[in-house]
Amino acid sequence: MVVLLFVFWLRLYLNLWITRTSLTACFLLMWHGPVRFVYYYPALTDPWLIVFLLAGLIGISKTQKNPTLTNICLIGLIVLIGIVFREVVLIIPICFLFATNPIPLSFKKIALKSPAPSFFAGIAILILCYMVFYSILQTIPSTSPTFSFIKTTLYNIKTQSLPTYVLACFITYGPVVVFLIYNWRCSLGFLMKNQFMFVYIVMIAVLAWIGGSDIERFLLWGFPVVYLLIGKSVEENPVLLSPAPFAVFLIAQGLAMRIFWIIPDYPNDFPSSFPILTVPSSACQYFDLYSSYRSIPMIIFAQYLVLMVVLLIWFKSIDKKTKA
Repeated sequence: MVVLLFVFWLRLYLNLWITRTSLTACFLLMWHGPVRFVYYYPALTDPWLIVFLLAGLIGISKTQKNPTLTNICLIGLIVLIGIVFREVVLIIPICFLFATNPIPLSFKKIALKSPAPSFFAGIAILILCYMVFYSILQTIPSTSPTFSFIKTTLYNIKTQSLPTYVLACFITYGPVVVFLIYNWRCSLGFLMKNQFMFVYIVMIAVLAWIGGSDIERFLLWGFPVVYLLIGKSVEENPVLLSPAPFAVFLIAQGLAMRIFWIIPDYPNDFPSSFPILTVPSSACQYFDLYSSYRSIPMIIFAQYLVLMVVLLIWFKSIDKKTKA
């Protein structure tokens, strides 16, 4: 179901089937993605969360083009069911507020703009779903009465490391983010035209920052928008498919996605070998695959930075030669 929804989501914005197929393959090959990771951790609820996030984004996109009462009610139903699996689905009605009632880029227009009726419908959905979620939460006894979400969040904000966070972005998506970096201006323009996606990706980024050590897990939830922007970048910049640098990218992406190795069991006594964008082995320490736990973070971080710089310079030089 996740894959079918993802393909449908890409069809809404990407024209070329080869682009959609390639992005779907990237999604399927993510070692910590719902398709592969579910065999390692079957009890994880994230795959169902991703189903409802994708369904919600598709509903928002449809409602943006055709804001009918039926579409609005469907979004409410998706969120209402989705919060039973994970409360993060509540970001969908927040994003919906910016779909049919986007913020004008001109401050003068902001002062004159009046909210669309669907804006109030989005607020109603958000309040209703929050009340349902809060009611469910109150029926679950706490195993740690001294735990505080606010204190934990403030602690995570204070202790989070920017290099670790950036490395987590690389680990989550691999070298394919270079396409997004190369086309960042057009990507930002696309997000400004589709503000619900901008709000979605910002909220996911914030959750990843304050969420503690599971940075990659939170960043993964942003894949619908991230992969869509990558697809737009490829379709708008044929230079990104230049044979030589693209071949280097494919090899690096394959290594980063660990398509040659399975996820190691935990716990184990295996020593981790020297990394090449990841630990190139199925017999390694499980936590060495993540940015927050790995014992050799600076090596991986340096490798990614060098790779990104080399590919960007390579693409730029080819682009200049093509235009000359």
